[in-house]
Amino acid sequence: MLKHLVDLRDFCYVFLKKKMGESYAEQGYAFRFMVLLCGYYMALWVLIAMLQYKAGIPVSPLEKDNFIFQTIFATLAFLPYHFFIKYLIRRIAIFPIDKDMSASKYKLLMRKAILTLATSFALWVLIALGVDKLVPFF
Repeated sequence: MLKHLVDLRDFCYVFLKKKMGESYAEQGYAFRFMVLLCGYYMALWVLIAMLQYKAGIPVSPLEKDNFIFQTIFATLAFLPYHFFIKYLIRRIAIFPIDKDMSASKYKLLMRKAILTLATSFALWVLIALGVDKLVPFF
């Protein structure tokens, strides 16, 4: 798992280096890494929302129509993920970034990144269908 995360981090760095230059890659690879893995965190929220729906817990009118409340809640819901990704980046920082990656390894890591993103979206669908079909109404 750690090797997979290191490969994704290296891909994000090299991708940005090729597109925008090395100085931009130094600053922006962490954000790309965060975006690449955000689907798994969002799958957790899909699970919570599906369980709330199946349990029949209504959404309060404050949450439905109040933009400020929605913005505050979204920010607070995002913070644990942000801190977790920062922790992961510090944890894998002991492995040096492969700045001079070969073209064949770059293509392999691009496929790995696309597969990682596609798997997270598939997880959303599987969670939604699984909870809908397997969990009865409360």
